[in-house]
Amino acid sequence: MATTETQITLRLSDKARAKLAEQASNSGQDISAVASELIEHVVALPSIAEIMAPVRQQVADSGMSDEELNDFLRSEIEANRRPGHDRLEINGSARRQ
Repeated sequence: MATTETQITLRLSDKARAKLAEQASNSGQDISAVASELIEHVVALPSIAEIMAPVRQQVADSGMSDEELNDFLRSEIEANRRPGHDRLEINGSARRQ
């Protein structure tokens, strides 16, 4: 992976800076390297929109109205509060939670 050196200023709380320094010390790296790794990791994570896209598509494909979806989700929440229930089913497709 190609990298470019970019100079930035971070405003960190004393606690965050101490934790960053501790991670740097534990890994034998300087604070800049650890901060860079953390930033690279975070920006590589999928957005909530990307995570939710399959769910939104499944709901759209189901043809459920907003009210039906609300009723369904509330019933699933209640069912999942009961002991021994560990599955969510939408349109006959069970998903492990």
